[in-house]
Amino acid sequence: MIFQELLLTLPLTLLLMEVIKEYTICCEQGWHARPCALITRTIVGHPEVWVELFHPRSKRTTDGKSLFELMLFGANKGDKVIIKLKSEDKEEINDLIKTLDRLIPGFYDSE
Repeated sequence: MIFQELLLTLPLTLLLMEVIKEYTICCEQGWHARPCALITRTIVGHPEVWVELFHPRSKRTTDGKSLFELMLFGANKGDKVIIKLKSEDKEEINDLIKTLDRLIPGFYDSE
């Protein structure tokens, strides 16, 4: 009984899986309309996963669901972009990571 009460009082955040990945932009043109559209479409296709993208140079953060916001990052060749993913579903996070990793071969170099 005490264990059930304790389990019910645990915050929801303890049940979430979190993954942080860092990408280096390798494309000469940086993030322009095409890669931003592919990234946005991929993120929107995984509504179960909470996503936050951070560009350290510009100090901008976005959820990746807006093409315009992603393009405003101003991410150029050699810049790093940090992506934080959270979800209760480990498979969804893994699927999204795999998709982002092979989104555009040669565009990004994951570290």
